[in-house]
Amino acid sequence: TEDSVSPTCTSDGYHTAATYCTVCYTKLNQETTLTPALGHDYSDFTSTGDSTHTRVCANNPAHVEVEYCTGGTATEDTLAICSVCGGEYGEYAEPEKDDIPDEIPTACDHICHKDDAFSKFLWSIIKFFTELFGISEDCICGEKHI
Repeated sequence: TEDSVSPTCTSDGYHTAATYCTVCYTKLNQETTLTPALGHDYSDFTSTGDSTHTRVCANNPAHVEVEYCTGGTATEDTLAICSVCGGEYGEYAEPEKDDIPDEIPTACDHICHKDDAFSKFLWSIIKFFTELFGISEDCICGEKHI
């Protein structure tokens, strides 16, 4: 009888053949030939377009490696370029904001933050129109008006 198993990426293959007596059918000998495991034969990584890259084993296409893209630096105009697969990935860098003050004032002098009765009354009128017309709730100092 013959028994045969092909090698895989991680397991040895073998071929077994037994020789029997043609008169009494007693097993005379058993011969096994081993074929070493093939090992993985991965392709180069290719970008998947979703911040990952993959590579596939040529010996078994079910063996797929997936990794996150790394390296490179994004700017406002360009995405980062992966140092492994060469594909673009990630998000664009936030633009530099020159108009944000280094320090936010601790005491805002806008009418929305004044504490006297007239300013509070005036602000209640302004707040009514702010809500009516959907004007931003944020003061330029960063605090909420409403």
